Amino acid sequence: MPRGNIEKRGEDRYRIRIYLGTGPDGKQLYHREAVRGTRKQAEKRLTELLRELDTGGYVEPNKLTLGEYLEEWLNTKIRGRKRPTTVATYEQAIRRIKDHLGDVPIQKLTPLQVDKFYGWALHEGGKGGRPLSPATVNQLHRVLHKALEDAVGYGIVARNVCDSDVIDVPASRTRTKRVWTRDEAQRFLDYAQNHRLYALFVLALTTGMRRGELLGLRWSAVNLDACEITINHTVTTADGKVVVQDHAKTEESEAVITISPAVADILRRHKIRQAKERLAM
Repeated sequence: MPRGNIEKRGEDRYRIRIYLGTGPDGKQLYHREAVRGTRKQAEKRLTELLRELDTGGYVEPNKLTLGEYLEEWLNTKIRGRKRPTTVATYEQAIRRIKDHLGDVPIQKLTPLQVDKFYGWALHEGGKGGRPLSPATVNQLHRVLHKALEDAVGYGIVARNVCDSDVIDVPASRTRTKRVWTRDEAQRFLDYAQNHRLYALFVLALTTGMRRGELLGLRWSAVNLDACEITINHTVTTADGKVVVQDHAKTEESEAVITISPAVADILRRHKIRQAKERLAM
């Protein structure tokens, strides 16, 4: 039995049929595909399919849309496995991709469609028709590329169209950060020494702790006698909600930071101030 054949179905229309073997129920399985064009084009497509079968790159045709797959991928690979802020970032990116490409069958997604989507996003892809930044479009590309890479691994698509060289992916520009000098930092602390959050400012400037780590710091994680701080919680926002993240429940590990005796004294005074505020309330 020939592995595949081509049947003429009308003017510039052909049907490819390839024998795939026998299913568990004993029935013969076939791949059928319509081709519009010349017979030579149909023969080329037949050759491609046979090569995919020989190299293990063949995938069973399906009607799954890109939007349906992205939602399933989000539930399987992202939600419950990543930090809330990371999940929120993926959700926003996928909403934007689905709004533009969600109805496209995933197996028929083309590099041209992806390239046009990025171009549209750069010019009018935001709210009210405002353009998205190159960094945001770059992020959309990273999310879509990762999702399609997993789709290849799942056997849903034969290749990742985001790997195509014709897709123009904007570069993610790195912002230049301006850092205070020692004199500027000291001037700020001198000015803010009576501020209620003076202790937070001191920790930010002397330890390099990130904002979420500073906001998530608890007295149970502070050893003033040993001059040590254990970073085990962070506070951030996701979808407009405040989220307290326990490092023990994420991929992040706890870190211990050493502080100077002078900083420890500032924290002691801050603790006394907090106690007085509680009594006053």
